[in-house]
Amino acid sequence: MMPLGTHESKSDSWKKICCFLIKDFLMPSQCETRYPHVPIRTFTDPEIPSYAFIIPLPDVYRHCAELDSSGLKDPKMHETTKISALFNLGRLYADDGSYKQAIKVYQEAVKKMPHHYQPQSLYNMMGEAFFKLKQFEEAERWYQQALRAKADHIPAHLTYAKLLSKWDRLSEAEQWFLKAKAIAPNDSSVYQHYGQFLSENERDIQAGRNEDAEHYYQVAVKLRPKEVTSHINLGAMLHVNGKLQEAEEAYLAALRLKPDDPITQNNLQKLRNKNCSETDEKT
Repeated sequence: MMPLGTHESKSDSWKKICCFLIKDFLMPSQCETRYPHVPIRTFTDPEIPSYAFIIPLPDVYRHCAELDSSGLKDPKMHETTKISALFNLGRLYADDGSYKQAIKVYQEAVKKMPHHYQPQSLYNMMGEAFFKLKQFEEAERWYQQALRAKADHIPAHLTYAKLLSKWDRLSEAEQWFLKAKAIAPNDSSVYQHYGQFLSENERDIQAGRNEDAEHYYQVAVKLRPKEVTSHINLGAMLHVNGKLQEAEEAYLAALRLKPDDPITQNNLQKLRNKNCSETDEKT
């Protein structure tokens, strides 16, 4: 392995690694292990040294966040990159269930972020971490901050709506879902979350809303036909609504995308058992 800084300064090497990570949107969901290293993959840019791919990812993000931006051609962009590194580090902790540690990192990012940084995603993720810790008032405060920073930020619409639903403020929650749908009519996540909200609160909102939930799951499938969750949710709602043949088709579509998914396999088995029972009763 080439030692760090053999042919270039240590600082310059790290700057290239950080720019690569942020530019290439290397997010926590792409990591392969609980405390991952940068995933090894084919990369042809000779300016990115090979050792970049065997450094623990949390260490990379931490180092990126602490780099000195003096002397750079675009220090403004580099300051933004440093906050993005903290954002991604916080997400790593959150994905691992370390929400208190995630909040600590997010708070560091809020304290250090430059005036030109767009903070809505950072605020929303802070709210999500507080939500997971059941600190709902703090979660609300950060969701509202995200919406003040960017009024059409769809993730904050959805997370705030889920919080309001948690508090049984169902009418307000539904209004936020509808606002999100109006802003982003082609965003499948809006239909997924709105459909889930309707199905979970069908008794409390209005009878027959499962049909509406089914409709929104259908839309989500059309918008993202290769997203397995869309097919699973649609299959479950069709199952609940008694449309068993259509439900089976949705489950099978999900299994084509993710053949070993245990939830879908279990739901499909339940559906087929129900079909067999009904056939036996008729005979």
